[in-house]
Amino acid sequence: MMVLLCAITTSWAGVTDLPQITTDLENPIYYTIRNTRSNEPGGLMYYAGDNVGIKDGYTVIFEDKHKFFFTGSHDALYVHNAATTNKLATIGNGTRAAGSWTAEGTVWAVGVSPKGGGLAFGPQGGLDGNSCWNECNYTTNATSPDFTTWSANDDGSIFIVELATELTFPEEEKFYTIECPLFENVQGVAKGLYIDANGSLGWNTVNLTDKNYYWIPVLDSENGTIALKNLGTEKYLNGTDMADAAQSANLKYLGYNQFNIKVNGTTVHANGHGEGHNASGNIVSWVNTANTGSGWRFIEREDPDAVVEVSVVYNFTYEGVTKYTQTVNTIVGEQYPAITTEFPFGVSATVPTGEISAEDIEEVEGVNTITKDIELEVNLPFVPATSYNEITNWYYMNISNGARYLYHTADAEYIDLTKTAVDLSNKDAYTWAFIGDPFNGYQIVNKAAGSSMILSSSTTTTDGNTGGNTYPIMTTVPVAEGNNTHWVAISSSDRGENGFYLAQKDYASNKMNYRNDKLAYWNSGANHGSTFMVVSVAEEDAAIVNEFKEYAISGLGYVGGYTTDKADAINAIATYEDLIAFKAANAPIAFDENKYYKIQNVFRTTFIAAINGNRTLATESNAIDQIWQVEAVETEGKYLIKSPNAGYMQAVGNNALAAEGTELYIDNFGKEGCGQFAIQMSRSEMLAGINNTTLGSWYDGDIDGDMAYRFIATDEISVTINEFASIYLPVAVETPEGVTAYAVEETKDSYVLMTEKSDIPANKGAILAGNGECTLKIIDEATSDWSNNLLEGTTVNAYVEGSAYVLAKPENAEIGLYKATLNKNEEGAEGTTHFLNNANKAYLVVPTEEANAIAAYSFNFDWNGTTGIENIEDAVEENATKAIYDITGRQIKAITVPGIYIINGKKTFVK
Repeated sequence: MMVLLCAITTSWAGVTDLPQITTDLENPIYYTIRNTRSNEPGGLMYYAGDNVGIKDGYTVIFEDKHKFFFTGSHDALYVHNAATTNKLATIGNGTRAAGSWTAEGTVWAVGVSPKGGGLAFGPQGGLDGNSCWNECNYTTNATSPDFTTWSANDDGSIFIVELATELTFPEEEKFYTIECPLFENVQGVAKGLYIDANGSLGWNTVNLTDKNYYWIPVLDSENGTIALKNLGTEKYLNGTDMADAAQSANLKYLGYNQFNIKVNGTTVHANGHGEGHNASGNIVSWVNTANTGSGWRFIEREDPDAVVEVSVVYNFTYEGVTKYTQTVNTIVGEQYPAITTEFPFGVSATVPTGEISAEDIEEVEGVNTITKDIELEVNLPFVPATSYNEITNWYYMNISNGARYLYHTADAEYIDLTKTAVDLSNKDAYTWAFIGDPFNGYQIVNKAAGSSMILSSSTTTTDGNTGGNTYPIMTTVPVAEGNNTHWVAISSSDRGENGFYLAQKDYASNKMNYRNDKLAYWNSGANHGSTFMVVSVAEEDAAIVNEFKEYAISGLGYVGGYTTDKADAINAIATYEDLIAFKAANAPIAFDENKYYKIQNVFRTTFIAAINGNRTLATESNAIDQIWQVEAVETEGKYLIKSPNAGYMQAVGNNALAAEGTELYIDNFGKEGCGQFAIQMSRSEMLAGINNTTLGSWYDGDIDGDMAYRFIATDEISVTINEFASIYLPVAVETPEGVTAYAVEETKDSYVLMTEKSDIPANKGAILAGNGECTLKIIDEATSDWSNNLLEGTTVNAYVEGSAYVLAKPENAEIGLYKATLNKNEEGAEGTTHFLNNANKAYLVVPTEEANAIAAYSFNFDWNGTTGIENIEDAVEENATKAIYDITGRQIKAITVPGIYIINGKKTFVK
């Protein structure tokens, strides 16, 4: 018996892990060291007497000379060989120094190779210079030393360090299967060398009940070689075939307990391995010694004559029905065999755990049998329904790398694949569902098409083998003869783990494909262009709802401008349908130039106001200076914004209002449904709230709430009345209960005749009677006659020429119309004919001769031919027994101040 030392790690990971340092010299941590560049016949570093060797690859005698341990630290490292415990040292001062073993040794450093793929060893202090370990003689030139020093950037300076352990290999009385790990790494199934029924050498799934899978090493102790004898045929491995006589087999260690097997110069290679995916194949010679189909492991087994054979039967069931059966012949004591049955896409099963026990065997028709019922697991990217009426899961479906979404258009000849996003305004056309199961296939339906249609086409595709002229389309059921009704899903890894192909049932090559922006077929294979992905509509809807709600209550969405009711409405949104209803209730405004709006800056929460002929921001009020109109122009998305009071907005950067305005874009800002807009001169110049009172032009590549506005429809104007108030508005209004509107239709001596009106036209001066703040309602057109009204007015602060009277109440005098104070004119010159009228106030103009004679006019109210009561004393005397009410409707006991009163049901002015 001989001892083989090799690494026993089971994967290719860890090649750049630094080795452990031995601190207990009585129990060293042993490693093997392998160079990655070495070709035939080398690779392993070993103790070669006074020299360092990196060859000795084809041998089965792995001894202490192939083992090493490390002391010191990774930055100050000593490398010991197990044969003598001496340390590795360099000799010579040339560019390439050789290596030797001494008691003192050389101090090294170890780190990840600059080229990757392994470790590099260099001088203490770093891996620079030309003093790193290197395999110089990687060819068969024996005149140069194997071990030298050279740059760490050289391929020969990459080393693999693997943990070593002792294996007893091989012994004549032992049995082995020779397996290629490539397949087990990919399929989870052991594939090994065997002799088939025709006597040919090949590879297949290991069958431990078949002696043709067993091999016995025959050792030649004189030359240290082995021959590999097949137990079933008693013939010997001879490269790619078998021989009657023993043939010397050389084993080259590849690392990770894998070997390259060479017999008579022929390397044993698993032909047609398909990177580990294929099921079986033959053996060929292969010059490449890489660890793929040429890497083999020797797995020790029991004598097959002493084992108990058993047939393991897997019944794969789904919802109580057996769908598939798999039978594997194996032996007692082995793990339960891997599942090799191919299931439909999304269907899987779990292998029973533990070793096969004789206690579980039942004899079935003379055969030792263990039967396992395994429930199939279905894990699809979609949840199919059993019928259209049972559909609860709908999906958006896309194909190809460009995520081209499928959508239904009535009477279309093909499904257009130009959409790269779902049109939520037509979402049912993009909404699909699957009816069926993985075993029998699926009908594919569309929500917009309804229950009477399915996705279908002819099963005979045209345009050669590509199917580019055959288009699956929504088709009324029953479909025409020759059309498919069901589809099967097939796994695709081209777009992630949830990607799948869809092929016509019973026509596996007819896979749907993205072709020239149309849904067609590709019959000569499949890739990302045939790969579908689905997205749950419910999950997308929930994501849209959550995103909208987060936005709506964030800095750009809900910044205190909404009422409590609207905030509650946002919080109450639970479903996509709720969101649609909310958006409908808060849809973008369809601007109507006959309506009026207040415009609020989202971030500042103040409102755009027309004050002193300029555009500014102000605290919210219902004053006329915060009322705006929006007029459409021919250019789509552009409007004129007008203050009925003061004129049109001009360029974004110009706050002055003018008789003619600038066309401005009004675009949705942020998410639709939040009712926010950007007011823009151009796409990069926006009207912004510079602070809470100042507007300006701003854009720096970023937009925020400073540039977002809400247009709030309104039909109300607030006015404060202290018994009387004069108004002059650019809109028609009607007065609320408790407020009376009067026109001045005639002057008489020192009083004016007041005539009550039911409403007030636009641009008419009026006197309001009442108390406190009142709300006037904007109307389309007044119905009362104001043709004789003498009151005039202005909508802005303006100089007016002429002798005029304005509403006033001087100290110690009654309220009335008093002569206006003359001012300098608008050019600043002294004048005797101008006065400054305040915005939205009315005034009375009379002839100059009358104005020269009268300082003020009192009010006289003409109701039913009466002119009122001249003074308080008369009123007290005449109305002592009558019910008296003030203008607000409160009953009073006596008249003590001048004003309007309701006496015996009639409005009366008392001086």
